[in-house]
Amino acid sequence: MSDFDPEALRDWLVDRDVRLRPPADARATAALFSAFDGAVHPDVLAMYLTFDGCDQGDFEVDSFISIWPIEMGLEYIRERGIRDQMAFADVAFSADVALVSLMEPDAPVAWHDRVSPLCSSIADFWHGFMRGDLRF
Repeated sequence: MSDFDPEALRDWLVDRDVRLRPPADARATAALFSAFDGAVHPDVLAMYLTFDGCDQGDFEVDSFISIWPIEMGLEYIRERGIRDQMAFADVAFSADVALVSLMEPDAPVAWHDRVSPLCSSIADFWHGFMRGDLRF
């Protein structure tokens, strides 16, 4: 696992009045593991075990990023036939959806339907998000 701290992310979001869901339950995490043949990136799992995304319709107001619950991310990839990446967040009410491979330890984060990666890893995505230096 990287230096990503999901509790620091949770606290940062709560300090900004973002409403978060409770940690993912056993059913949701089992569905996540099942969808990716048992391989789930440890940073992604740690985040979902700390909180299962933002409450319905909530987002961080400076960036317009909303973190998706496991169920929503799995539904998105199923509907689009995406097999090797997990949808975990969006910006500006799904104008762009962030995807990461859960089977590669240091997979880059990319926006759906864009070729170039946004960040080199999920940890870099969250660090950049909290610093306010992600550029869309």
